[in-house]
Amino acid sequence: MKKPLLIFVVVLLAGAGWFALHRANEGGPHRRPPFDAPVEVATGVGANAAPSAPQAPTMGTTAPQASPSPPLPLAFEYADAQPAPDGSFAVRWDFGATARLHPGEAVRVRLPFAAEPYTAIVQEASSIEGTRRTSGRLQDDRGVDSWPFSMTLSTDGRYVTANFQTGAAQFSVEADPRGGRLKDAATEAARLDNDAQ
Repeated sequence: MKKPLLIFVVVLLAGAGWFALHRANEGGPHRRPPFDAPVEVATGVGANAAPSAPQAPTMGTTAPQASPSPPLPLAFEYADAQPAPDGSFAVRWDFGATARLHPGEAVRVRLPFAAEPYTAIVQEASSIEGTRRTSGRLQDDRGVDSWPFSMTLSTDGRYVTANFQTGAAQFSVEADPRGGRLKDAATEAARLDNDAQ
């Protein structure tokens, strides 16, 4: 006798669930909002209104989305899109974006012939006698590969040297507030060897 009663209760509950779902999908006063509907929180009005606390989303509503974080600053901008006859690029270094980087912080770095900027993530930072040195890993736009980089800035913001490595390519930057040069280190080494001979 208990088994038929149990089957009857299960069938009854299943039917009630189907009916409620069918009514919600039909529309009318019992219609649930779609999953992407904004969350609406009713609050009181006037001096006696209780402050509204953040509400957890319920079925049929979405959680508030976090606002996107601002893009990382660029360490430097190119002053000219074309390289100089020696192959170097004129750059303007952003001392404000790089002067006080701490481990875990990052800046973007655009290197020649790369489709997307790299992300320079600081792993170590130290200040010694008027200079600030940061070093870490330079990640590609997919966050898959990484290579070493280092930057040394004068604490008065008057000079920076930086080295960036990507795969087989190495670049160096020397800059001051008036401007600077980004050079392909391999090309520069070959030129110095030729000048020495």
